[in-house]
Amino acid sequence: MISIKRFSELSYKEAVVLWNEGFKYYFSNMTMTVDAFIRKLANEGLSPEHSVVAYVDHVAVGFAINGFREMDGKKIAWNGGTGIKPEFRGQGIGKVLIEACLDVYREQGVDLALLEAVAQNERAIALYKKMGYEVFEELVFLQQNGAMTIDAFHTNSNFEIVRGIPEDIQSLEFFQPIKAWQVQVPSCKGAESIIVKKGNEVLAYAVYQRMMDEKHNIQTIALNQCEIKESIDDQKVADFILYHVFQPYHKIKRMVRNLSKNNQLVYNTLLAAGFETFVEQVHMSNRLDQSIKESIQ
Repeated sequence: MISIKRFSELSYKEAVVLWNEGFKYYFSNMTMTVDAFIRKLANEGLSPEHSVVAYVDHVAVGFAINGFREMDGKKIAWNGGTGIKPEFRGQGIGKVLIEACLDVYREQGVDLALLEAVAQNERAIALYKKMGYEVFEELVFLQQNGAMTIDAFHTNSNFEIVRGIPEDIQSLEFFQPIKAWQVQVPSCKGAESIIVKKGNEVLAYAVYQRMMDEKHNIQTIALNQCEIKESIDDQKVADFILYHVFQPYHKIKRMVRNLSKNNQLVYNTLLAAGFETFVEQVHMSNRLDQSIKESIQ
């Protein structure tokens, strides 16, 4: 018999043991330490109190962890990870966990529920669809390791650059709030923004993060968001902003997180510059408030 309790009843140590067991043999290494798990909770706005754990004979065997945010007056929920111990998979526990999450979402007045799933995880995607979720976009993680040539983005344009913080992009006319959870503005702690302008017109924005070593040398540049306003110069603008995001061009690690394939201009420009796909996901939504029509593009 399966019973459900709240994730907050676990100690941090118990939670991390369950997390690591629940993602054992997963598509990528999801192993966490206690410190890393605590940082994840804080950075992604995850709520142990409103997350769930499945028990079989009083033993914790699986979990689903949730986060909540407000966007444009709507309450958004996110499934930040559903894991089940290997020996208990295929026994209907995933369905019970998702049902329990949806009950929590309704209790909390959630309008829209989101999650991402690895594209190869067909079994999980099929379950989510049965529970009311729909795929609305495909996401990719891209990477480029090594030096880049100076003409990687073929730019000789002279637009204006305004540098700032991620929150600066939220007031822009073409700002898109519905992104994969980990690249939304509240998740981009320690990141920077670039806004590209021509006169008074805003043409593009990007949010990215530079990770340094102990000597303050750049080790990794990670792009979280990049949107280009449609115009006759949009390819030039795409080259220009990506050129400035990914400098310096010497040998470092460059990556792009959860880029929508619908963002074709940015996607194709990155591929042309030598970036390669290393993870593919689907972005899924469940409109608990059926009045939501235009939130998902």
